[in-house]
Amino acid sequence: MTAQVTGARSRMAGGTLVAQLRDLLSARRLRRLLGFSTLQLLVQAAGFAAGIVIVRTLSPQDYGLYTLVVSGVALGNVMLDLGLANAALAIGGPLASSAPALGGLLRDACRLQRRLMLWLALPLLVMFGLMLHGSHAPSPPALFALAVLGLGTSVLNAGNALRGSVLRLCGQISAQQRLDAGVNAVRALTVAALAWVGLDAVAATALLAGGAALMRFALRPLLRDMFERDIGAPAPRDGNHGGELRRLVRQQAPNSLYYCVNSQLPLWLLAALGGTARVAEAGALGRLALLLAMVLAAVSALVQPYVARATQPGALAAGVAAVNGFFLLLCVALLGLSLAAPEQMLWILGGHYNGLQRELPWLVAAAVLAAWAGALYSIGAARGWLVPAPWVVGTGVVSTALGVAMFDVATVRGSLMLNTFTAGVSAVLMLAFVGRALRRYARGHEEPP
Repeated sequence: MTAQVTGARSRMAGGTLVAQLRDLLSARRLRRLLGFSTLQLLVQAAGFAAGIVIVRTLSPQDYGLYTLVVSGVALGNVMLDLGLANAALAIGGPLASSAPALGGLLRDACRLQRRLMLWLALPLLVMFGLMLHGSHAPSPPALFALAVLGLGTSVLNAGNALRGSVLRLCGQISAQQRLDAGVNAVRALTVAALAWVGLDAVAATALLAGGAALMRFALRPLLRDMFERDIGAPAPRDGNHGGELRRLVRQQAPNSLYYCVNSQLPLWLLAALGGTARVAEAGALGRLALLLAMVLAAVSALVQPYVARATQPGALAAGVAAVNGFFLLLCVALLGLSLAAPEQMLWILGGHYNGLQRELPWLVAAAVLAAWAGALYSIGAARGWLVPAPWVVGTGVVSTALGVAMFDVATVRGSLMLNTFTAGVSAVLMLAFVGRALRRYARGHEEPP
């Protein structure tokens, strides 16, 4: 009898999930996704084109330096945010229909971010200098220029990400996409022009910083017009969310700081053990992984706000199921392509990198698994469901130690195998945690313990 009841409940739950998936993937949402994807394809195409021109133009030595700068910028983006954009989403979800409330939230979050920047700017500048000094920067002025430009890019990117999270909650996705498309197009055209007259690591980094500055400049009138229209005042008042923002940032900070180290460790080990040329090869392959940026943009722009605003457990479960199914199909499709046509994929990078066919599938696997884990973490964070730091750090340290022992991290292939292994462990952890959180939410508990 018990088995029959359990089976009936399982069939009912399965039928409910199917119904929720049908509702989630309605014709209206599919049209919206198609429109978003079409415009986002243009956005990513411009950014991807700029990256490929840089790969093909810079010498391996210069591209190795540029890759380390990009690695440092990625680290700086995380450290100057520490989960603040996700915290704004988690708090702002219930406030999405009130522009005044969102304006106050953004004001509080920007104040907290400025404090983070004051505390962390000097340590990050020193970090950039040490990374590049160990990689034989061509001269002290070039080293200083790269470090300052890298730090400036991180500062601007972190601020842009915070403002973008509030824009998405307000439904301003198309406007933000248009800004992204315009900035990427300007950068791509500038890169193409400079490639004719000469492009080095410093110039490429300056273009990176210039793109972030242009985005900040473009966001200001968009935010101002939105709040003036909906609030009737030049600027929103404080929202008294400082305490809750700090609480969520404190919860996420250990995970963010650990991510800063763990995500970049394979590249740093490769730089220390394999040299700048190997770093250039890893960085060039990483350009192909940027094709996944469109997927991550869709998660940030469409899925995160949907999850933050959702109130029904079934709707949340359907959203998570759709994300997991999509990443599973994406992993299979891209791995098949990398095995079937590696020469064609590597041709994009130019003649310096044609011999990386054995490394390509590992790049694809590492990139998809990392994106999958990141998407699930973002979904949980949008609800305030934050993975406990001991879970993240403990599994990460163990998997990294095992990977370093198993793989030759002085080679590009070994470095990518380490990335694949650690990303796979992270994806499994996130699947388990978000699934557990969903089950608790369905039973009436908003946050997992």
